[in-house]
Parts: sequence; C-alpha cells; structure tokens
Amino acid sequence: TLAPRLSEIFKTDQAYIWSSAVDPSGNIYLGSGGDGKVFKVDATGKGVLFTDLAEMNVSAIAVGKSGEIFAATSPDGKVYRLRANGNAEVYFSPNDKYIWSLAVLADGSLAVGTGEGGRIYKVRAANASPEASLLFDTSETHIITLAADKQGNLYAGTDSNGIVMKFGADGKPFGLLDSSLREIHELAIGPDGSVYVLALGESASAPKTDAAATPAATPESKTVSVEKPNPATPETPVKSRYDLSAAKSAVYRILPDGSTDVIWASPTITGFSLYAHANGSGVLVGTSDKGRIYNISNNGSETLALQTDANQISTIRTDGKALLATSSNQGSLYKFGPETVAEGSYDSAVLDAKGTATWGRIWWRSIGSVTVQTRSGNTEKPDETWSGWSTALSDQKGAPIASPKARFIQWRTVLKAGNA
Repeated sequence: TLAPRLSEIFKTDQAYIWSSAVDPSGNIYLGSGGDGKVFKVDATGKGVLFTDLAEMNVSAIAVGKSGEIFAATSPDGKVYRLRANGNAEVYFSPNDKYIWSLAVLADGSLAVGTGEGGRIYKVRAANASPEASLLFDTSETHIITLAADKQGNLYAGTDSNGIVMKFGADGKPFGLLDSSLREIHELAIGPDGSVYVLALGESASAPKTDAAATPAATPESKTVSVEKPNPATPETPVKSRYDLSAAKSAVYRILPDGSTDVIWASPTITGFSLYAHANGSGVLVGTSDKGRIYNISNNGSETLALQTDANQISTIRTDGKALLATSSNQGSLYKFGPETVAEGSYDSAVLDAKGTATWGRIWWRSIGSVTVQTRSGNTEKPDETWSGWSTALSDQKGAPIASPKARFIQWRTVLKAGNA
C-alpha cells in the first residue's frame, strides 16, 4: 500500500526529544534532552523556544485540565508549570533523582512517577509537600510511564520488574501484568478502555556502557533462491509471538476485563513509542530501528508504515487531524497522514533460479492504480548488464514475461494514489 505522507515540520537543533504533548489549540510542546529546553510549535508548523529549564532532560510533558503545561525534568527532578508566555515556575519538587512520567487525572490532579525510589505522587496544588502528595511508594526502581483513563483510573509501568499497576479511586495498586521483559516503557489507552503496553528487554532509562552498545544490524537479504522442499531437512518453525525469551520488545493488550494478550514481539526491533488508534484497531510502534514506525493490529499483524531519516521515534501523538512523531538523533517533529504519498514503488528481492531459466507468466491481485514490470540478468546484483525494465503491465490477469532468459529475475510494482 502507499505510505502515509511524511513531512518534517520543525527541527529543534537538539540531539534528543524525550517528550511531547498537544494542547486543545493544536500547539505541540517538545521536551528536549541535553539542554532541558521546551519548544512550542503552533498548528501552522511555526516553532519557537518556549522555555529553557535548569535541568538536563525534559522527560515528560502533560497538558492540564485548564490548558496549563506541566514539564518534568531529570536528574534531580522537578515539575514546572509553564505560563502562556513561557515563564516557568516550580510546581512540585519531590526528593527524587528522576521524574520519568506525568499524567493528568480526571479530577485535575497531576500524577508524577519517579525513580530511583519508584514513587507515585498525586499533586493537587502548587508547592504541595511530597509527604502529603505521596500516592504509593512501590518496591520498583522506576515509574517509567503513567496513563489515566476517563473513569479516573491511573496506570503505571515500571522498571526493573516490568509490572503494570492499576490504581482506582481508593489509591491502592492492583497488578495487571508482570512481564518477562524488564521495562514497561509506555502505556496507551484504547477507545474501548484496553491498555496497550510497550515492554522492553533492556532498560531505556539505565545508563548504557560501551560494552552494551547496540550491535550492528544484520544486512537484509536481497536474493531469494528457488529451492524444492526436502522432507529430510524440515523448515525451522517460526517462533510464536508469545515466546518472549529472546524478545527485545513486545506489545501487550490488557482488555477491560483484565485478560491479557501479546499482540506483537520482536527479537530484533527495539520499540520506543506507542500510540493507540482512535478506531480501536491496534497501535503504532515507533522504534530505534532506522526511525521506523510499525502498525500493529489487535490480531498481531505487522505492517511497516513508514521510515524516517532519524535514528529513533521518541513519541507519537495526534492533534486530532494528523499524527505527529518526534525523533532523536536529530530532534525533529514530523507530521504524517491521513493522506498518502501520490506515488510509490516496490522492488522485489532478486529471484535466483539456480540456472538459466525461461520465464512463464506474471499476474497479481490488486486494488487501485497498479502496474508491474520485470527485468532479468546473470549477475547476482542488478547492474548495467541486466535487461531494462519491461513495458508496464496494468491488467492484473497478467501476461507472458518479456524479460530475456537468465539466471536472475526481479519484479517491480508502481502504485499511484486515486479513488481506491
């Protein structure tokens, strides 16, 4: 399918964007890492430096019931309230090294998740004392993510035991999920009340050492061989998505009745951000894998939605019209959808026939404006010795392949936007 149209609308000139939020007027607030800056980007895409805070990282941003902006910082964390002119005042100052997460509750109070003590605060007014505001002191190290639903429930995701807790009106926790992965990195509430959970095998909040640097990616295979099935060497069975023994990240869905399902897991991709679709069909997962965003449906199907030029997609939000993604390395704001690009092409892997082959027919199934072409050659990688692309075929019933006899063949399809 054609990808969503992607446009970079603002560059912060910062290396990292760790947090973002959208206010009722469509303004987007971006919290950076390294310099502790907050940027404001209006609905037209014009961005300005909104405020420069004293701490290094703006780890969370939330919009209050009255439209006020709250920004949490780390290390030696504080929560600031930002005025409309960008002036910042300390709103809450707990005795915690890190503030990882914020959530605005139904009654207007502000939930604050911290580390290294793993405490959750419920702050009702400016300059409230930490002791009076303490909701719960967990046995976990970090409260990485918080989310609130319309019924007034608060959900918390932790590191380092990968637990999701639910707090009701009585303020007591109930464990909804104990993941085999270490960190619950983000929570998102679906329209039906389901809680989507992004869990990571390694902590994204713990300091990284050189020895723990990300290994080089395995090159993608671009050649597919023709092999006859051999009963003596059966195919290796595909691992179930429920097998998380080697998973780098996974997405759970906790249904309103409390039952839990793993809808996606990957041994190679590290997810970093999560967005629940408004229609309840599933989630988007932003990754640190080439700045890609995957669409994951509730039944577990995975689609690569788009790829950016950034290293990592840090957050995914919506302004009610389009989707907004922030990136790190470099810190930029992107807008994508709902319209698609006007035209896109897909080149297949090169097919190796293991010998000079005479080609038969090519046909396909499609909806919309689609054409298909082929080319062939005798070198493993297409080069100047290959035939040119054949005349484009538009009737999906197909035709005999016009490309000359050769060992290798490749097909290409071009999709154009239209009514379908």
